[in-house]
Amino acid sequence: RICPKYYYHSGFYHLDLSYPADRVCLKKLIERSVKNCDYRMKNKLGDTSQHGNWTCFRNEHHLDRPEERICPKYYYPMPEKAKLDFDFINIDRPDVTLHRAVGEDSIIDLLLMCRLLDEHLVDWALAKLKELGAGARKSVLSNGKPVWKTEVG
Repeated sequence: RICPKYYYHSGFYHLDLSYPADRVCLKKLIERSVKNCDYRMKNKLGDTSQHGNWTCFRNEHHLDRPEERICPKYYYPMPEKAKLDFDFINIDRPDVTLHRAVGEDSIIDLLLMCRLLDEHLVDWALAKLKELGAGARKSVLSNGKPVWKTEVG
């Protein structure tokens, strides 16, 4: 089962609430959505939801009730049987100075294992990954404005 990534929840989800882990996942996503809603309301930033309900859920599809939207009031208490598909859009950006999903060494090991990288190019690939990582951090820290460009290849 796939659960939300720590610190970055955005993505497509397909949950079956008959599984306890999926119920916990939805509960955590609803909590994050409520925090985002409270923050946007408190700071008068406006509603960015798809349906005017101040949530972070988009393109919701409930197999049994296709017209139902994911709102906290409908999921308390949490139903124990339902299948949901949705996109979750988190307005927060991950703190790239603290967290990273995979290190450069792991990426290099994977590329070597899949034979997508020759061993004599490892130093070049590590330098390129560090350059790309620095550019990504710079872009994220600049509020999403692309401020870097690099040649790959």
